Amino acid sequence: MEAIPQRFIRAMAFVSGFCALVYQIAWMRHLRLIFGASTGASAAVLAIFMGGLGVGALWIGRRADGSSRPLAFYGNLELGVAASAAVSPFFLDLARATYFGLGGSQALGNGGAVAVQLTLSSIVLAVPCVLMGATLPTLARAVERADDPGRAELGLVYGVNTLGAVLGCTLTTFFFLEFFGVRASLWFAAGLNVLIGLAARSRARRSAVLPPETDASLDQEAGEVRAAPVGFVYLASTVVGLAFFSMELVWYRMFAPLLGGSSYSFGLILTVALLGIGGGAAIYGRRGSPRRPSVAGFAMTCALEAAFIAVPYGVGDDLAAVTLVLRDLQAFGFGGLVMGWACVTMLVVLPPALISGYQFPLLVGLLGSGRRRVASQVGATYLCNTIGAILGSILSGFGLLVALGATQLWLVMVVVLLALALGAFGMAMVRREPGGAARGWVLAASGVALVSMFGEGPTSAWRHSPIGAGRVSQKVLGSQQLFENFRRTYQGAVFWEADGRESSVALLDTDGFAFAVSGKVDGHTVGDLPTTVMSGLIGASMHPNPRLGFVIGLGTGSTAGWLAKVPTMERVDVVEFEPAIRRVAEVSGPVNEDMLSNPKVRLLYGDGREVLMTSDDHYDVVFSEPSNPYRAGIASLYSQDFYRSAVTKMTDRGVFVQWVQTYEIDALTIKTAIATMKTVFPLVEIWSTKFGSDILLVGFKSDEPYSLAEIETRAQQYPYREGLEAAWGVSGVGGMLSGFIAGGAATEMIADQYGDFVDTDDSPILEFGFSRTVGRAGLGVSRDEIVAVAQQYGGGLPNTDAPVPVAAMNDAVDARRMFRTGKTRGLPSTTSPTTPEAIRARARAAAAAKDYAGALALWAS
Repeated sequence: MEAIPQRFIRAMAFVSGFCALVYQIAWMRHLRLIFGASTGASAAVLAIFMGGLGVGALWIGRRADGSSRPLAFYGNLELGVAASAAVSPFFLDLARATYFGLGGSQALGNGGAVAVQLTLSSIVLAVPCVLMGATLPTLARAVERADDPGRAELGLVYGVNTLGAVLGCTLTTFFFLEFFGVRASLWFAAGLNVLIGLAARSRARRSAVLPPETDASLDQEAGEVRAAPVGFVYLASTVVGLAFFSMELVWYRMFAPLLGGSSYSFGLILTVALLGIGGGAAIYGRRGSPRRPSVAGFAMTCALEAAFIAVPYGVGDDLAAVTLVLRDLQAFGFGGLVMGWACVTMLVVLPPALISGYQFPLLVGLLGSGRRRVASQVGATYLCNTIGAILGSILSGFGLLVALGATQLWLVMVVVLLALALGAFGMAMVRREPGGAARGWVLAASGVALVSMFGEGPTSAWRHSPIGAGRVSQKVLGSQQLFENFRRTYQGAVFWEADGRESSVALLDTDGFAFAVSGKVDGHTVGDLPTTVMSGLIGASMHPNPRLGFVIGLGTGSTAGWLAKVPTMERVDVVEFEPAIRRVAEVSGPVNEDMLSNPKVRLLYGDGREVLMTSDDHYDVVFSEPSNPYRAGIASLYSQDFYRSAVTKMTDRGVFVQWVQTYEIDALTIKTAIATMKTVFPLVEIWSTKFGSDILLVGFKSDEPYSLAEIETRAQQYPYREGLEAAWGVSGVGGMLSGFIAGGAATEMIADQYGDFVDTDDSPILEFGFSRTVGRAGLGVSRDEIVAVAQQYGGGLPNTDAPVPVAAMNDAVDARRMFRTGKTRGLPSTTSPTTPEAIRARARAAAAAKDYAGALALWAS
């Protein structure tokens, strides 16, 4: 019988790692559609995924030590993974029906919802995750030699397995999901698992039989010399897992303003982290194993990791400048932009990830040498590491990010690693290990970390500027003084900031209150009034008797506040994903009709899609105005599946209003959005709120004409009359219809021609279409271009029951073009003869004194 080639085992490990990341990303996307995209739901799902891997590594990995043909054992595991993963989409559909049937988070409460999420996730993911967790210990049993004191072969297999995960993460994020879809990507990975499972079984039949380790030999400790106590190794594995995973959450939060916060940028951070882990493990394996690793050596790795994590903090805003410089690579297309993102991410994430990857085989090497008990020890160490990762996910995701903030949590993790380094080095001295060189490295790295911790750190110029969205001019890099002015401008513009449960939020002074979410301004009290005031009123004006409204996205509160003022409206439910946004609505009271004090408004926190799907009510007007669709998790509110579910929650004459940006977008993406919505609603019209910036897709559950006389009457009444004047500077039925662009004939033709470009939960093409064009200066579709396309496709007029006053409508369009946003009802502009700078100073002083109405009046001038 022949020996098993090491290259063959490494190839198996590479493909297995590739498949594991395809599964993880596909499952996270599936479960995000069920439980929402909240941090809590994601942490719960990830805890199940990681916990399953850890349990499998320990429970089944221990059995691998007793196997005489570990490669055949591994092949059976891979076949089991393939089978259980392949059927998982069907179980996910059942989980969705169950969760929605129970009423979701609104009915179950936060604690009950998390319990149900954990239970359903466990049922779906338990079998494939437990089996996947056992593959690494089993391969370690197959590959390790008796004469390998440092277990270098384990390091190589672990490294290659993780590098396979790098390729899986990269291809799934940048190619598979967009072009194949979520399910096809998952089934492709299952097919690969079948192939490597069969290949492993076939090779095992021609390979030498290993002497199995009996239970007695596995439990026997006599004669085995450990380089460190078992308890220390397992505790250290837990702590480094907690620290690194907590830092991943910090990096996700901190990189969102720099990289844009799209699925691409999140996938890139994970890719670089995996690349570092795989590279570090491979370095450990390649260094050879002439001697056992030491506790002093582990202490050195912890100190180096702390230093590598701390240095980017100390660099602070200069890293934002580097990111801005690298955005010039966008001149080479989307690939150049991704290359720039990758460079920035590697500067921060790759060095500590390399150390983290080096640590795992080192810790296993501290427990023993060679093949003896290797599968059991890999499994136990891996379980402790995943327990640390789960603790990091739960503690940081559920509490520490909000309580401490991302920057303070960053420093806490540096302290944790330094404490572990010093503790480990103290143990090494007690054990009298030779560690002169290690002592120097520990002291030097600790010094670098401590110095970096006392730097200024990231300020508002990093955290709240739209660098990632491409909206910071390269001119600020012209000189050190210009960049310093840019930093001071953003530092001075922040009135209030917080790390919320889901994202960082700030209130900025930009001639009015603007609120930034992860660096991207998502709303403005004055500048966005044309959209926030009129979107809900447009939908209400077309419904014969609007009584119940549903608004996705709180923002400044203007949409919900003005919609609730409609006389027939009995209740408006507004759902907000990030609780910290409530502060934005509070200070925007003068322009949102004091929304928070209106008893007809019910503010709910959660995922808008989930809340709507689990509601017992049926709504007359639904308005969806989330953040930009390129943001991770947002595009699910633009899918055919969401519209199909939403229409079941609408009354017979219900109106669905969808906000869509027209800036930084190509025509195909807009047509895809139109075609997607038209596949669900029998009639879709296109309206505008801000010329060259925002449009509305208005879908009607019934294609029955709406009343022109009713619109004419309402346009003369509060709140429609005041809304038209404040937001658009027009009046009357012509003013209301000045928002109309294209009717059902045009959208039907677009849907017919672009029917193959429909966004679904399984094929989220809109998300990636938006992501590729964000920040592209000059790219967009104007209102006139949309009108021209509409006329090409038949145009049409509004679906009214009487002839439309076209002349009055056109006159109102011209009036809107001349109108300068800044008028707000009840907020008269100042007429004091003074300079703009002086007015801004007075406005800022008024805002600081919490005179928000006075500040907005000054800004409006």
